Amino acid sequence: MIAAGEPIEALENAEPINVPAPFVRPDNFVLKVKGNSMQDDSIEDGDYVIVRKTPQAESGQMVVALINGEATLKRYYPKGRGVELHPRNPDFPIIKIQDTDNFQINGIVLYSFREY
Repeated sequence: MIAAGEPIEALENAEPINVPAPFVRPDNFVLKVKGNSMQDDSIEDGDYVIVRKTPQAESGQMVVALINGEATLKRYYPKGRGVELHPRNPDFPIIKIQDTDNFQINGIVLYSFREY
């Protein structure tokens, strides 16, 4: 589960999901989205994102990030010596990473989908 809203505790929850064949790779993983902070990127509550595991991202990429042990899904923007994580819904604030925060990128989003 990944928060598209306020960051949530990072938990691993294995449940079966059908993934498009081209995305089945050892360095990819799937997360279910909770929240709607990324709705302007057409990612809604209950959707799934396929993520490529990597500790690095380019400016503007959608990332799965851990902030002090809590996971979130946002757009990544390096700002000088800091980082900002931007939602894609004006109802949610930009997250500014402080020097005291334990921050890491867990991956970049490759694809999103929903089950009907």
